[in-house]
Amino acid sequence: MNLAKRKKWMRCPGCRIYIQKNRGCAHMLCRVWT
Repeated sequence: MNLAKRKKWMRCPGCRIYIQKNRGCAHMLCRVWT
């Protein structure tokens, strides 16, 4: 979890898996497509 905080990763609101925002849009897609 410390790595996630340092990298400023967010959790997917659907499945709670950590994901990285890599584009300017606020829309998120995770590996489970929620």
